[in-house]
Amino acid sequence: MKYVNKCKLFEEEVIRSNESYEYKKIALIQKINTPWKVIRNGKKIVSAFPEGKSTLDFRGTVKGGVSISFDCKESEDDRGLPLSYIQPHQIEYIRKALDMDEASFILFYIKAYNKRFFIGGQIVISYWDRWQ
Repeated sequence: MKYVNKCKLFEEEVIRSNESYEYKKIALIQKINTPWKVIRNGKKIVSAFPEGKSTLDFRGTVKGGVSISFDCKESEDDRGLPLSYIQPHQIEYIRKALDMDEASFILFYIKAYNKRFFIGGQIVISYWDRWQ
């Protein structure tokens, strides 16, 4: 299943929060964009695809030196986060980040309830491993 820009509004909300954290000197967190390869025929774009697998969408440092990485997910499903929304390379990154004592997690928005959730990396890995 393709999962591109499904949580654009939620990500924009997170970006605004990150800008506030930077302004308040609480944290410096940046959105990491996935590089795209664009194929053109003259001036017309005929195709575009990701050049490689990204890590997680956000990385940064909280005041005091705590490194963090996280991704935003959003769902209409009121039962929770479908694990199919998480890509294997993201799980691999979360595992490596946790091994380095980085705080790695998923921020999840359930549209049906208008609720946001923090899901710690260890919990994500635990559910992923049982799902596989």
